[in-house]
Amino acid sequence: MALNTPSRPRLIDKLRFVEVFRAHFGEEDAKEAANALQDEFAPMATHDDIEILKHWIRAEINAALSKAMVGASVIAGVALAIAQLT
Repeated sequence: MALNTPSRPRLIDKLRFVEVFRAHFGEEDAKEAANALQDEFAPMATHDDIEILKHWIRAEINAALSKAMVGASVIAGVALAIAQLT
C-alpha cells in the first residue's frame, strides 16, 4: 500500500525574517539569510505529515492483524472439522 498524499511546500515567513535581519545584515544579506532558512526548513516534516504517517502505520498494523485473525480462524475451523470427523 503506497502512501499517496499531496505534497505541499513548507514555507517560512520570509518577509518577516527579511524585516528582522535587515537591521543587522543589510538588505541583500537579509534576503540571502531568509532564502537560506527556507532551503533548510523545506525538507522538514510538518505535524500534518506525521499525523498522516501515524494513520498509515495504524492501517498497516490493522491489516496485518486482520490477516492473522483470518488465518487463525481457518486453522481453528480445520481443527474443528477434523475433530468432528474422528
